[in-house]
Amino acid sequence: MSNLSPTPPTKLILVEEQQFLAFFNQFLLTDVGDGAAANDTIRTYRSHIKQFLRWCQSQQIHPIEASFAQLKQYRHWLVEQYQQATISLKLSVLRRFYDALLENGYILSNPAIRLKPPREVKDPAASINYLQSAEMYQLLDAMPVDDTVHSLRDRLLISVMVLEGCRTVEMHRVNVGDIVKDGENVGLRVWAKRSIRVVPLTPDLAQLLGRYLTARRKQGDPIPRSLFLWLIGPWGNG
Repeated sequence: MSNLSPTPPTKLILVEEQQFLAFFNQFLLTDVGDGAAANDTIRTYRSHIKQFLRWCQSQQIHPIEASFAQLKQYRHWLVEQYQQATISLKLSVLRRFYDALLENGYILSNPAIRLKPPREVKDPAASINYLQSAEMYQLLDAMPVDDTVHSLRDRLLISVMVLEGCRTVEMHRVNVGDIVKDGENVGLRVWAKRSIRVVPLTPDLAQLLGRYLTARRKQGDPIPRSLFLWLIGPWGNG
């Protein structure tokens, strides 16, 4: 699986950060999402574990030998820097990391199994985070209506998210090849963690999509793979 060789807990060997990351990356490819984890998920998990390994290095703690008490210190360090949702994700990834070590015989038990995120204090007003109908149309009306690539892209992106209820991560992942046509009907195939759905576009949004793609072609854009993201081009940063 990796360059790591299972070593009895009584004869632990030092393993460099890159070897840990390579080992964990293989675990992600075979175990997370039943072996079909999205690339974004793998990058996120690797980033969180890389941060943990560097924290261990700063504290002179060997990751394999880390105790529950030491992991609580890591949690406290996270609390001083991140919001509750981010901390929950980082600790969840940490438990998966130790699951991988446990499954492959490097440790006898998972020291992070009881490591819970701080209890969230909920503000009822914070849950009111959606736009009212009037606010939604006010937002759309305030957007530029010219035919520049950026204006068309931004208007299409915001309109699809607001009117069709698409999430940011879905829009990040959607590609030009995910445009679905059935006669005069047009939709976008969007990807969540473990599901795929087709979001139908209204005639106005379908027309806006066509104008956006046409503007990209006129600007000399070779229509890259991503629908809403691209490399730096003649318009500046995408």
